[in-house]
Amino acid sequence: MVIHKCEYCGKERQYKYPSLVRKYCSLSCAKAALRGTKPGKRIKLKCPVCGKAFEELESKIKYREIHQHIFNHYCSVKCAKLAQRKRIVKHCEMCGKSFEVQRNSKQRFCSVNCVNKYKKKSGKYKKNGYWYENGYKVLYVEGNKCIKEHIKVMEEHMGRKLKKNEVVHHINGNKSDNRLQNLKLMTREEHSSYHRKLELKNGKKLFKRVG
Repeated sequence: MVIHKCEYCGKERQYKYPSLVRKYCSLSCAKAALRGTKPGKRIKLKCPVCGKAFEELESKIKYREIHQHIFNHYCSVKCAKLAQRKRIVKHCEMCGKSFEVQRNSKQRFCSVNCVNKYKKKSGKYKKNGYWYENGYKVLYVEGNKCIKEHIKVMEEHMGRKLKKNEVVHHINGNKSDNRLQNLKLMTREEHSSYHRKLELKNGKKLFKRVG
């Protein structure tokens, strides 16, 4: 990287290669230098949106203040437009954390995790006694508790609860197909090994080659 000062305004600018270095930092500086006018005073500012430090000519700032220009104190048009959006602060109904949304937004929670926690806790979002989470069908049971349907089907078939090292595998890969003939009891090690072999068969590389 090469750092070069503009011969008109003195502003420093970075160039990737020496061959790209220019006498002036912008077209306006080049035109002003040709006209023989003196460079104006530059004022250091900090963008209130992204926090980036930048410099602006004092004459431009005064002009924009007189004409009530929206881009006056922002480093870019993008940041100025973000600042102009009508946003309000809401509080998550689950965890109480504050978050920003657009004024007409009906968002009530700060994250998907809080939405799922609220569903499990209150049961207000019940629809036919179940909902879907990451493709799995989750059932509401007594006491405002919940259980994934494929686990419930397998436990009822075996007449006992699953052990810590046991998982229920969907044979055809469809997580919502919870028929007993589509379910298979496996250990966590067997289940993990099966999916790794399947990924290798489909051409997925598990580890990147170094060097």
